[in-house]
Amino acid sequence: MQGREHIRALAQLVRLPNVFTAWADIGLGYAVTHQGFPSSMDAWCQFSLVLLCSSCFYTSGMALNDFADVQVDAKERPLRPIPSGRVQRKTAGCIGWGLLAIGLLVCLFYSLWVGPGPCIAGGALAISIVAYNFGLKAYWFGPWVMGLCRTWNVLLGASDTQLWNQFAAYAALIVGMYIAGVSLMAKDEANESGGRLIPLGIGVMVTSLLLVLLLPWIAPGASGAAQQMFVTLLMVLAFSAYLTVWVWRKALATEPTKTQQSIKWAILGLIGLDTILAFIVIGATAWVLMICAIPAWALSRWLYMT
Repeated sequence: MQGREHIRALAQLVRLPNVFTAWADIGLGYAVTHQGFPSSMDAWCQFSLVLLCSSCFYTSGMALNDFADVQVDAKERPLRPIPSGRVQRKTAGCIGWGLLAIGLLVCLFYSLWVGPGPCIAGGALAISIVAYNFGLKAYWFGPWVMGLCRTWNVLLGASDTQLWNQFAAYAALIVGMYIAGVSLMAKDEANESGGRLIPLGIGVMVTSLLLVLLLPWIAPGASGAAQQMFVTLLMVLAFSAYLTVWVWRKALATEPTKTQQSIKWAILGLIGLDTILAFIVIGATAWVLMICAIPAWALSRWLYMT
């Protein structure tokens, strides 16, 4: 039982459920630049490599986040693995830096196969992760740096195409803006500012959804984008309803427990946003991305996501 609890603590350290949201980002980047998902063994091998890169970077970022925040967490989030004593800080540091190194090495190997794109995107993502965790998160633009990490993650999924297309870059920026809004709300997870940042975070998330509706004009070559605009509008409205009920309403209650719940559902909701963005380009095939929601939700019942 003690060994099982230690495994759970390590899974909490790296926010294991959230890894599947990072996979959805990768799927979005890949789908919009390849007009679909892998269709051959070679393509699946390449896709698996980029999923591995993303997984390493994401779990590294979460471990380094707790490694850097140990003193703050001891006061505000004492149940996290390090302040609760379930994971040693030195162990968290080794995991964080080790996973970051593995991610960079896999990116290097992948670049030898497909070109410099993975090294560029992976390197930029690694720099953003370290910069955020070791200094920038303390400033007002910290949530935007967090969003930038997600932007680079989407572009990592598109990085084997040599030249990222206009749609991929725009979709990546929307995902980054959405996460910046979520990160603004998360600053009040421990009621740090009395809920003052929550309305701002909601406003940023709403703006990201409005920008989704401009994508058919940003990417006029997207297959069926104009014809599917009505369906896209319905999907955005349905997603907005989801956020209203499960995220924004809970967050506006400004109670730490409800704010934590709202952040969880907002992170899970990212998979839906990725699906909508991919749908504009590749149509109904984009629903494959929703598969990522199954393990993410299942694990979130066992492990916290924030």
